Amino acid sequence: MAFVDDLSTIPSQQVSYYPEYDFPEGSREWMLSKVDYTGLLKEPHPDQHLDMRDQGIPLKELREMCGELGTDPDLRSLDLSGNLIGVMQEEEHFGAPPQRPPDGHQFGIMPGVATVAEALSKNQHLTQIDLSRNSLGDYGQGNLLSIQKSLMDKDSLRVLDLSSNGILGPDGMRFSSLAHFSKHLMPSLPNMMHLTLSYNELHSEAAKLLSSAIAVHVVPNLLVLDLGCNRISEDPRGDYDASGVLSLCQALRAHIGLNSLNLRDNRLSNYDTAAIMKCAAGMLKLVSLDISENIISASGVTSIQEQLYTDDHLLHLNLNGCPLNDGRGSSKYAGGGFTSLASLLNLNRTLTHLELAGTGFDDEACKAFEKALLANPVLIKLDVYSNDEVLSPLRTIAIRETVDVNQELLNITHNPTTYNYSAKNPFCRKHLLLKIHHLDPRVLKKLLKNKTFFDDDTNMRKRLQELLPPSRKKLLRSTLSMTAGTTTSTSFLPPINN
Repeated sequence: MAFVDDLSTIPSQQVSYYPEYDFPEGSREWMLSKVDYTGLLKEPHPDQHLDMRDQGIPLKELREMCGELGTDPDLRSLDLSGNLIGVMQEEEHFGAPPQRPPDGHQFGIMPGVATVAEALSKNQHLTQIDLSRNSLGDYGQGNLLSIQKSLMDKDSLRVLDLSSNGILGPDGMRFSSLAHFSKHLMPSLPNMMHLTLSYNELHSEAAKLLSSAIAVHVVPNLLVLDLGCNRISEDPRGDYDASGVLSLCQALRAHIGLNSLNLRDNRLSNYDTAAIMKCAAGMLKLVSLDISENIISASGVTSIQEQLYTDDHLLHLNLNGCPLNDGRGSSKYAGGGFTSLASLLNLNRTLTHLELAGTGFDDEACKAFEKALLANPVLIKLDVYSNDEVLSPLRTIAIRETVDVNQELLNITHNPTTYNYSAKNPFCRKHLLLKIHHLDPRVLKKLLKNKTFFDDDTNMRKRLQELLPPSRKKLLRSTLSMTAGTTTSTSFLPPINN
């Protein structure tokens, strides 16, 4: 598995993920186009990866596979997701729930879990393990504890996915496995970089317990934390409780190296959003923040706006499914949260991806964004899908074309001499003329050698010449021609060096 060593060494406008752009092989952008925001390779090497996801493996085959798994020194990545290992039984009991133990006793460890745990404890070379969607917590905490004990002291482990496993048990009140996870397992995995605990119904009390597991002195190399689709802003009874969010923020505040944070669908309020944004401001390498499908309205967007005005690291912000148009009747939040976001885009020069699907993004919001995007040269993706009820198709097309101009600016930056400006449609050429001044002077100088920038009716050549200051040689010649025929001495002029 390969990692990007240090994202901070790359200019902020180049650290974004451009999946559709063909960068020169070997360039920094090419390297980053092969990785997620996490800095991790998307796909492990086939020879080092065992993919058994959603296979419905019978227990007999699982035992045979795990026998090889425990002794394979070349295996680095294991995906056993979606196999319901936590409820897998012997063949004679297949399909029937395990017999409930006497009151006061725990369920025994399921045979599938015991098999996998034994194999994991023997293999010390694994770097990525995906055990998601295996119902490990459905029949007591013993199964989860057994898996956790098999993962102890694995210095090589970088990626762990335990999502959708009912960590707190069917009733959401079992803490023994989470306590072991926080106090014993995570401190034994100092090189952990990517941790996923989504879809586990983790509430505020669980979040407090988890905070100690993700402290910077416990996992100093953490790059990605995925806690999506839990309920960390609610107590076990379902009432609002901000203490879990505040505890997580306190733990994450020192993680200046964190690249990606996912808190999707956690019932986050505007107050929680403000706390998260203040925390994110201190995480200097955070490039992706997902707070979609939460209860974030116009006042919550104001806190986002305030923190991102001067931000120089966040590239991807996901607000899909948030009711951002709430508060339109208030003079304080006129236009909903979209007015604040449009104002943010006027000044922010880092954000490249903004997702607003299903947020109530309407024609009025579209007008505000079109004006803001005229001044913004870096946003290359704006997702406004699932707003059909309030957004007209023509406005949708217009906003996409406006954003596409920024992608064209990026294309010009990397191919200034071969870019075909005259082949673009009139809308694109017109807006490129308005934004061409955002490019580096070295790029502009190369564009003067590109003939396609002269064969059009937008006066692009004249604009390029205005943006590029005359050379010292031309400036001196111009001065000499102005003084020719006069008695004014030009001896004060420095010599011209060719």
